[in-house]
Amino acid sequence: MKLLRIFLVLLILSIVVGDSFSQDDPKPSSGNLWSCPVTQGETHALLIGINKYSHPNIINLNYCVQGAQGLAELLKSLGVPEENIVLMVDGAGGDLEPTCEKILNKLDSLTKDRNENDLLILSFAGHGAQVEKSAYFCPKDYLSGKVDTLIERKEVFEKLEKCDAGRKFAIIDACRGEMYVDVGGAKSIDGVGTLNDPLGDLRSYGYAFLASCNPGQFSWEDQRLERCVFTHFVIEGWNGAADQAGNNDGILTLEELYQYVMQNTRYYVHGRGEGPQVPMRGGEYSGDFALAIKKPEDVQKPDAD
Repeated sequence: MKLLRIFLVLLILSIVVGDSFSQDDPKPSSGNLWSCPVTQGETHALLIGINKYSHPNIINLNYCVQGAQGLAELLKSLGVPEENIVLMVDGAGGDLEPTCEKILNKLDSLTKDRNENDLLILSFAGHGAQVEKSAYFCPKDYLSGKVDTLIERKEVFEKLEKCDAGRKFAIIDACRGEMYVDVGGAKSIDGVGTLNDPLGDLRSYGYAFLASCNPGQFSWEDQRLERCVFTHFVIEGWNGAADQAGNNDGILTLEELYQYVMQNTRYYVHGRGEGPQVPMRGGEYSGDFALAIKKPEDVQKPDAD
C-alpha cells in the first residue's frame, strides 16, 4: 500500500510538471508564423509597375503604377524595411525608371547575397507579350518589332532560380491580354501576340507565384478600384482579409491568399460584365508557404492544446 501511495504521488508530480512545461513552451505547429523560416531572415522586394510606354503607338495602361505603390505600402506596414523595397514605376527617374536594362540590373541586385532564410518578392504589372513560343515582360522602353528590347520571362526566372533565398514569391499581373497600336485600327504589334501562358518556368524548391489570369484571358483594370483588379485583391487579401476568410489564425499562407484572390477576382470581373479572368498559382514548395512577414512578437499565438 505504501509503495502504491508513493507511485501515485510521483505520477501526479509528473503530470503537474509536464503541464507546466507545455504551458510555458507550447510546441508550435509547422505552419505557425513564429516558427516559419521566413521570419528568421530578411525580406527583399522588387516591385515594377508600368502605365506609360515610350513607343507612341502602344496603348498605355492606367493603374499598374498604383498597384506597385500599394504593394510597397503593404510590405512596409508588415514590417519590411523601406530600404529593402525597390519600387520601379513611371517617372521614378534614375536607376528606378522601369526600362529593360535597369530592371535587369535591379533584379541582379535583388537576387545577390541572399540566404536560405530570406523571402524574396518580385512583382510585375504591365504589358506581357508572346513572340512565337517565348513569353516576355514589356519594359517601358520597348520598341515595336524589336524583341531585344523585351525582357524574356525565362531570363527572369533563371535569375530567381540561381538565387539562394529559401522563399521566392512572384506576382505577375499582365494588365492587358494584348498590346495594340493605333495605326490603321487596333491590331497586334508587329510580331507580338497575346501573352497566353502567364505561368512560371521555374523548377526549384521554395518558389511560388500568382498570375493574374489563365492562358488567353485578359487581366482587367478598374476605375472604381483605381487598380488592376487582380492586384487590388492581392493587396486586400495579404493585408488580412485572406486569413480572415480562411482559418483566421493570424498566419497567411499562399493557399489562403490564392483562394481569396481567385474567388474575388472572378466574381468582380464577372459582375462588370467582363471576363472570364481566373488567377492561377503554382511553384514548388512543401507544407504551408507562409507569406505574412510580421515578427513573432507581433503575432498572437493560438492557445496550446
